[in-house]
Amino acid sequence: MYSEEKYQLQETLNNLRQEYQSMKHDSSLKEEMWRNKSLECDALKDSLHSLNKEQNKFSRETKIVSDSSQHTV
Repeated sequence: MYSEEKYQLQETLNNLRQEYQSMKHDSSLKEEMWRNKSLECDALKDSLHSLNKEQNKFSRETKIVSDSSQHTV
């Protein structure tokens, strides 16, 4: 009886260890995915910032051209 209980407990412990390792691996994969998404997000923010700067520059240049053409009329 004792050896049967011991065997069952060892099986349970082995199953829990495998489940723990699996969860740990899944967690590592998810952390890596979030790191990658964070890097993608940072790159997109940088692109958006650059586009906004270009748009503002273009708007200022357009306003200058528009203002100067009104003065020549």
